[in-house]
Amino acid sequence: MKKKRQPGAVLSGCWLLALVVAACGGDDGKSSGGSGSGGNSGNAARPDGEGGSDTANGGSTAPTAGAKASGGRNTGGSGVAGEVSRGGDSGVGGAAGSAKGGNAAGGSSGGSGPVVPSCLKSVGLGDVYLCVVDHDGAVACRGKNDSGQLGIGGSPSSSDTFRAVSGFDAPVTSVWAGYGENYAITGTGKVFRWGYVDFLTRDDVVPRPVDFSAQLPNAVKVLSGASHRCALNGDKTLLCWGANNFNQLSDGSTGHVEPKPIPGLEGIADLALAYQHSCVVKTDGTLWCWGTNALGQLGIGTKDEVKVPTQVAALGTSVVGVATRHDYSCALTNDGKVSCWGRAGYDDNNGNPTPTTIDALGNDVAALALGDWHICALKLSGEVWCWSQDLTSTGKTPAVASKTPALMPGLASDITDIWAGYFSSCARRKDGSVWCWGSDLGFTATPKQLAAACQ
Repeated sequence: MKKKRQPGAVLSGCWLLALVVAACGGDDGKSSGGSGSGGNSGNAARPDGEGGSDTANGGSTAPTAGAKASGGRNTGGSGVAGEVSRGGDSGVGGAAGSAKGGNAAGGSSGGSGPVVPSCLKSVGLGDVYLCVVDHDGAVACRGKNDSGQLGIGGSPSSSDTFRAVSGFDAPVTSVWAGYGENYAITGTGKVFRWGYVDFLTRDDVVPRPVDFSAQLPNAVKVLSGASHRCALNGDKTLLCWGANNFNQLSDGSTGHVEPKPIPGLEGIADLALAYQHSCVVKTDGTLWCWGTNALGQLGIGTKDEVKVPTQVAALGTSVVGVATRHDYSCALTNDGKVSCWGRAGYDDNNGNPTPTTIDALGNDVAALALGDWHICALKLSGEVWCWSQDLTSTGKTPAVASKTPALMPGLASDITDIWAGYFSSCARRKDGSVWCWGSDLGFTATPKQLAAACQ
């Protein structure tokens, strides 16, 4: 077990409203590797890095009469699980202070004017948009808004600046962003969603509380794939809903709009959802995956389809975190090593169904963040190492230039959290400032500051 990194003082923060200077109270950000509350579904951090597993995208929505849980938004958007931390809680902790930007109890739905983010505790990178939470629990989003994913109403269709999102019953503690669909948990434990959802007859263009309070009494993660959703409750139970055309629900149904348990799964410690497959880590350290397997993304040694959750036997009982993305998966083990499978880089376009250790990363990884075409690893030292798949056939620009793990240039060595999206990534420094890079959202190959440090 590696030496535990010492946490700094708890972050606090605020929005700097346009034309108004607002003070941000608090000390330096938490220096523990991989901590965080929200983000893209696929973050994981190791226990000796003080990390909280930061899994994104997913959620629950009020069922509509006659709605059919099938189909899915077949866009090339961000894969849904991308960040994994070794151990820790599920990134929910309490939000301190009063919410700014309309997040207070009783606030009206919708958004307000432009805001400048500062002292962030969570970043959710979706399909060409992102949402962030400051340490007062205020939410803001920017980017594409064709399905209401910014939470500010249906207009404008996009925003190049952050817009405050309101309508929550209390300060937000966790947020996840994905295929145009967002979910948040507030300090009262209530789950909200907004944006696109395939099995309803509408897009929710502002945050709405979900109607599944009986099934999700104490949700700590609410994630979504392209057409299925799963929630992990505080009692380590798992419930899923949505489409089942690729055995995403693993219950033999044609799909359903209300959360139901997946048979045979209990004692869940971590959860990650991707486009059409899912993985969970049990409290005994075993890893189980199910869903589509055409590229070996389940890690079970074959590309055969399976109808029930199947153990990734090659990893034994050593898994502490899992991350999934569009067509691949990675796991973090208790010795600080990373293994990946499916189409996970190194020009492996046909997919590898067997977990392969990424030897170049060594055995001191604290957290992972997976994009659709790139992977970043946070070391216990605070360094970030990244690599990218070959994108020459897609015409896309990779978020990182190296095709093998390499130190990410332009970042300080005091990084405490990382997040990844479609073709972009973000990292938070110990001082609470956030830096982003990639080819989406106006980012560049060189990390640029997205949010100011805590004051």
